[in-house]
Amino acid sequence: MKNKRLPISVCNHNIKKAFSNKLNTHNIFGGAGERVYNSDIIKMGINLIINLQRDEVNTIKDTSTSLSVLNIYCPDFDVPLLYKADWLVITDNIRKHCNTLIMCAGGHGRTGTVLAIVGCLLEYIPERKCPVSWVKENYCSRAIESQDQRDYIGFITGRKIKSEYDTIHKLVCYLCSQPLTASKSIYTEGFLLCNNCDKYFYTKG
Repeated sequence: MKNKRLPISVCNHNIKKAFSNKLNTHNIFGGAGERVYNSDIIKMGINLIINLQRDEVNTIKDTSTSLSVLNIYCPDFDVPLLYKADWLVITDNIRKHCNTLIMCAGGHGRTGTVLAIVGCLLEYIPERKCPVSWVKENYCSRAIESQDQRDYIGFITGRKIKSEYDTIHKLVCYLCSQPLTASKSIYTEGFLLCNNCDKYFYTKG
C-alpha cells in the first residue's frame, strides 16, 4: 500500500509574540515558515531567525537591520539532536539580539518545542509553571505535537510536565488508528511510523 501524505498543520498567524521583557526591548516570536514573508521580518525588526525547517534559510537582503540566521536540523514532529549545553549557547545568542523569530514549517510542533525550552532557560516561563501548558496557553493551543517533543522539553528544562500531556499525539494511522511516532532513521527522515502496522507516512517538513 502506498504511503499517505499528511497535510501540514499551519498556524493561523504569520508571526506571533511569545515572550517579551518588561521594557519590550527584547522579544521572541514564533511563526510558520509557510506564512512568514520578508516584509514581516522587516516590519517587525527581526534580527535573529532560528529556523527549524528542512530547507535552510539564507540571510535576507534589503533588510534595515543586520539579520542572523541559525539553521537547526530537525525533522517534522521530531526534536533537535541538541543537549542543554547547546541550548545555553543558543539562549546566549538570543540575548544579544532584540527580536528573535523561531519558526518551522507550520509553527506548531518544532516551534512550540523550542519556545518552551528557551522560555524556561531565559526565565520567561515561571519556575513552577509547566512549559507545555504555558506555550499552549500563551502562544498556540496546537503547539507541541508529539510525545518525543513533550519528553524532550522535560529533559532539557528539568521541568515537570503535566500528566495530561502524557499522550500528546495528534496524528494517528489511518489503517489502525494508533498514534504515529517520528522516525529516527536517517533513511526515513520526514516520515512518521505506525509501530502497529509497521508502515511509514510521509509528512512535509
